[in-house]
Amino acid sequence: MATSLTSGAYSTTGKIDAFTTDTLRRIEGVPGVEAAATAVLLPGIGYGIDLPFNIAGKPPAKGDQYNGDEQYRFVAGHYFQAFRIPLLRGRRFTETDTGNATPVVIINQHMAKRYWPNQTPSAR
Repeated sequence: MATSLTSGAYSTTGKIDAFTTDTLRRIEGVPGVEAAATAVLLPGIGYGIDLPFNIAGKPPAKGDQYNGDEQYRFVAGHYFQAFRIPLLRGRRFTETDTGNATPVVIINQHMAKRYWPNQTPSAR
């Protein structure tokens, strides 16, 4: 399903987190539901949001302001389980990964190979 949280009732990250957590728990409580998640965009529907970024400890190439520029999507809940996307390394998101927690990112193989060739990406 698709929805939009435009009401003033969802004006803060905390309010959106609370709504999302409650909604996903209720959906996953429905008999037969295996996993529920939220996402800014579903796979195969358009592109994510474009985001330039820097990699900690790795200076950008000469003349560049950023190390890279890729598409990204906000997801929550059991997104990877719902779409049966395997996790190759690291960890999945947990319920404690909210807007008030330390930021967490999960990258795909293409990004790992592009920005960390012959290495394992890791947090710093």
